[in-house]
Amino acid sequence: MRSSNLFLSALGVERAVMQDCVFEPQPSDQLATVVRVRPTQKKQSRCAVCGHRCQGYDRRDGVPRWRAVELGMYMTLVDAEAPHVRCYYRAP
Repeated sequence: MRSSNLFLSALGVERAVMQDCVFEPQPSDQLATVVRVRPTQKKQSRCAVCGHRCQGYDRRDGVPRWRAVELGMYMTLVDAEAPHVRCYYRAP
């Protein structure tokens, strides 16, 4: 297994491609590891529930960021684009 895939699976982000990994200062005077990821081309624009490829209807302002498992003494944050999609295959 490649080290980047092992790193992503440790963060709980499978089927993604790591674009960048940087250290950013936080307001609490602490450094945080920020990992920027994107879905693989095969998994882009898919419904999270049923997995069908769907049209996007909303581009959020900015990139969502969530906290992941901490790496040693550094807080770890994951940035990933997550556009909303409208799924016509599953019942409303």
